[in-house]
Amino acid sequence: MVGMVVGLGGGFGVEMMVDLGGSFGDKNGGNGGGFGSWSSVLESQSENDLQPKMLSLWQDTIIGVGQMFERVEDFRASLQKYAIAHHMAYTFVKNEPSRVTTKCKAAECKWRIHACQVQNTDVLRIKIFNNSHSCDPRLHQYMHPQASKKLIASLVEDKLKDTPRYRAREIINDIIGTNPGSHAVWETFENDRFKSLFILFYAQIVGFKNGCRPLLLIDGMFGKEHYKIVIGEVEGLTIISDRHKGLLDTVSEVFPNFYHAICVHHLIANLMNSLSGKVRKETKKIIKNPVYASANSLRVEEFDKNMNKIKKISLDAFVWLKDSEPYRWAEIYARGCRFGHLTTNVA
Repeated sequence: MVGMVVGLGGGFGVEMMVDLGGSFGDKNGGNGGGFGSWSSVLESQSENDLQPKMLSLWQDTIIGVGQMFERVEDFRASLQKYAIAHHMAYTFVKNEPSRVTTKCKAAECKWRIHACQVQNTDVLRIKIFNNSHSCDPRLHQYMHPQASKKLIASLVEDKLKDTPRYRAREIINDIIGTNPGSHAVWETFENDRFKSLFILFYAQIVGFKNGCRPLLLIDGMFGKEHYKIVIGEVEGLTIISDRHKGLLDTVSEVFPNFYHAICVHHLIANLMNSLSGKVRKETKKIIKNPVYASANSLRVEEFDKNMNKIKKISLDAFVWLKDSEPYRWAEIYARGCRFGHLTTNVA
């Protein structure tokens, strides 16, 4: 699952945080609930009502023979949007500045379009357009194979050019309007200035529930009241995070019935801090390898062997690790499935 939070802080496997420093306020957009309170929550209608509204605007970007475009780039962009709106994939037969020919990606399909420049101009005109598919119609359901980062970036760029003072409330309205089923919420500081914007797209929610392993790698917990609302109950969910006390309490509160594991990288960092002034720097470096080995151990004998190595190097380190709930960081004692992930590095 991949969500997005724009605001202050970090992220967790399913989200991205970008610091805007409270620099674009929206004093008219919310109720000014103050620091730590959510000023606006908008969610769309039920799943039965979900229709990709933006796509309806793109269904007629290609009309037929004789249609003209100022530049070849305009034709390519219109063709890309048309393909996305009609859930189809195409491939280029010719893709030149003066002519473009594409066909349906299905090998035997008859769908085809050809456009070429009007003589002595940059204008491109459609000369051939066979809009009938002879391939399996199931290939054109719930797919947007022609979507690209470049297209999405151009849409955002165009929007910001048209609306340079694009406010958080407007962003949420546009997201919900064009991505029904998505979850979006924004937060302000006490002075009503913008603090953060949480976005989770409907496709990400469905993708996580139906196509991802039940694993959340958390590098920070923001808007905790929304995670359970959006994700819901996920059977066998495992959560991996650092050992921050507030984070441990938050995860226990939001996901009380799921296995909460500890990132081994953060575990070792905390261990090193606890050993400051007790052991030499060289000793700290030596301890790290057997700690990782202990965490990776798949047999009790192997775990005990590595822990005894740590005990010989530093009794303080051994006691600290024993007190750090091995079931949270050692694979052999895990109370859930970590799917081979010992750290939150991918977050």
